Amino acid sequence: MNGTSVFPAGTRLENRSLYFTELAPTLGGEYVVTHRGEVESATGTVELRLVTEAIDESSASGQGQSGPTVYWRETDPLATEDIEGLAPGESHRVAFEVNTTAVSERIAEIESELGASPGTTRVSVVARTDLEAEVAGQRFVDGRTDRLDIEPGAQTYSVERDVSPAGTYDASRTVAVSVEPSPLKQYGGLLLMVLGTSGAVLTGTAIRRNSISVRDHEQAQLDYARTRSDLDQWISTGTVPGDDDERTVVELNSLRDLVNVAIDSDRRVIERSDARPRFVVLDDDVRYVFDPPPAVTGDAQPDTQAGVSPHDSAPTHSSAYETAPTDERDPYASVEGEDARHPDQGS
Repeated sequence: MNGTSVFPAGTRLENRSLYFTELAPTLGGEYVVTHRGEVESATGTVELRLVTEAIDESSASGQGQSGPTVYWRETDPLATEDIEGLAPGESHRVAFEVNTTAVSERIAEIESELGASPGTTRVSVVARTDLEAEVAGQRFVDGRTDRLDIEPGAQTYSVERDVSPAGTYDASRTVAVSVEPSPLKQYGGLLLMVLGTSGAVLTGTAIRRNSISVRDHEQAQLDYARTRSDLDQWISTGTVPGDDDERTVVELNSLRDLVNVAIDSDRRVIERSDARPRFVVLDDDVRYVFDPPPAVTGDAQPDTQAGVSPHDSAPTHSSAYETAPTDERDPYASVEGEDARHPDQGS
């Protein structure tokens, strides 16, 4: 600083709202970023720019955004620094200098070129900071823009800070707490195991004595319902044209076969929403159909001999109800572990 009667040479003027251009034409400063909290080290970047512009704060921007109208703007880079491993409680400093005399001369030069001096001239040191840190296992990114506004005058210039508030982030952390098990939890499993074993024994005994039996048509209905549920993603409910539409009719033996046709022809299976269900695939001039058998639609008469009562299971009469094993296969039994993309691909 140049010496005067009130400010001896070498005096450092700092943290003032107004400076004398003749005494201190160059404004020096530091932009400080501080990382706080119970977090991991932060990384990021800091970019400082000198922005000189003429604005009209009384009108909205013509760019479709809120803010003042900008008549002209010039941006000059001041500093760019990377931040690596900024620990909590530490600060990162970026120094800068602005020659206010040179800025005033540049403003006069631009206005001379334009032949006008519209609006209000504003000079700012703009700091753009992006930081990334981890909090309780969650990653957070903080972007902020801070300004140091400089208002140049004929013999003085004023300085005012416009700093964004500190960015804070909340994160949850899962903590494992041991809890003593209650008596029910300690011995409940054993009790359930005993009850479950007893139930299995009783059920097994009942089956061995033929006191529990499933009718054939009931088993068919269960198998059909399971297959219909497994293939639901390829089936839609709706209506189809009548049988007199001159399409060639091809009858399939099972619902699974019909779904295979639909997949191969890139079609949907349509389930007719009538009293009697029918499944149809329309592919050009061919109608592929599958009609569930009466055993699963409820049209068949139930078996007269559905099972054997406990009284009929006496050893002296057991031979009267023995049947030879058969090799009949239910066409609607589902296949466990099948590929979701194709119903024929088993595990």
